[in-house]
Amino acid sequence: MTSDLTQTPRITIGVLNWNSGPYLEGCLSAIYAQTYSHYQIHLIDNGSTDGSVAYVRERFPGVIVHETGRNLGYGAGNNVVLRSMTDDLVLLLNPDVVLSPDCLARLVEAMAADPAIGIAGCKLWYPGGEILQHAGGFITAPRAIPNHHGIGEKDRGQYQTQRDVDYVIGAAMAIRREALATTGLFDEGIFLYFEDSDLCYRMRRAGYRVVYIPTATATHIESATTQPGSFGYLSRFHTGRWYFLLKHFDYDILVEGTIPAESTWLEGLGDLERRAVAIAYRATLYNLPNIASVRAQNGAGPLADAAWNHLEQGLQALVGHASTEMDERFRLAELEKLGTPMTSPFTSTTPFIGPIIARIRMVWNDMAGRWYIEHLARQQATFNRGLIAYLKAMDAELRSRQTLIEEKTITQIALRRRAKTLEALVREKKTRSD
Repeated sequence: MTSDLTQTPRITIGVLNWNSGPYLEGCLSAIYAQTYSHYQIHLIDNGSTDGSVAYVRERFPGVIVHETGRNLGYGAGNNVVLRSMTDDLVLLLNPDVVLSPDCLARLVEAMAADPAIGIAGCKLWYPGGEILQHAGGFITAPRAIPNHHGIGEKDRGQYQTQRDVDYVIGAAMAIRREALATTGLFDEGIFLYFEDSDLCYRMRRAGYRVVYIPTATATHIESATTQPGSFGYLSRFHTGRWYFLLKHFDYDILVEGTIPAESTWLEGLGDLERRAVAIAYRATLYNLPNIASVRAQNGAGPLADAAWNHLEQGLQALVGHASTEMDERFRLAELEKLGTPMTSPFTSTTPFIGPIIARIRMVWNDMAGRWYIEHLARQQATFNRGLIAYLKAMDAELRSRQTLIEEKTITQIALRRRAKTLEALVREKKTRSD
């Protein structure tokens, strides 16, 4: 942390793209409109199918395009550029971020002034530029719930002080290359969500500062290519959250605080998020050996086998708690009730005459059924709407599950390749020693 940036350091700008075509015009045009001009733009494409790569090559020919061929996720996708960068700084952007004209200049100014700043983040607004979305982030214990300073507040200048924070979001994150040489790149064990928090925690553990820069501003549409609240979103979010928890939180907090709090929280969940969380718990259990390894190497430090066994038991209990299907059965029972034909008997409040008319109409119904047709049609339509809504929800969830399985397959392939590389290195060293 002793080297200073040059007076005009070059910046590598990495824009991670996955089917973000509608947002790239605004994002890239804003970069080209910056008052600071010492940069090179890289587009990392994670297997887009919307024609956005061809669009960028035609509309912005100066952008260097990296095609990964598949969706690697946030961390692994950005690592493509981080591995090859030679500039002093890198600015990682989501494609739905539009920088203010002097954003780059303000980031460079702050990081040049203090070599201890390893990561710097921007003030982010929601579209319109009045409502704050992010003025630095913080993580709350014991469940590692992320939050943003100022979120939802009108920007009246109340967050104009540069300060250290727990983390800044990866939507607009500037990183010092020298610091990355100490901390390492993004942890590719996290597919999506919490990879920015993880890097910031490692950066602070290594002695660098993570700083919010209020003069560096941008607008962020947020979750432009994801669906907050969907099964896939919830599964990835909670999987990333538990990876982060087990990697960075103290053992005592995990056992005495996190697991009991998680169990209580599960009581109030609806069936969709409960199923998504159950998937996240199972994925975490499957990944425990890898998490134990990364915790020991660049997390909070190693834990004894007995501690990991205890945490595994706690996760198993949470799986059982989250896997209830009661809400699902109630929904099916309601559909079954709607699908059972029901008559609609005629009633009348007219004294004496009413019962006579009712009997006559009942006879007529028995003969022709004409009086029941409209009622049964309405009942059938109600049932059909309920069934269609249920099937759509299940179809969306199954598609999300399939995507999650594909992501895990990609992760496993990457891990196997890494293992083979390590085996080759071990064999090479052994041969040299012999």
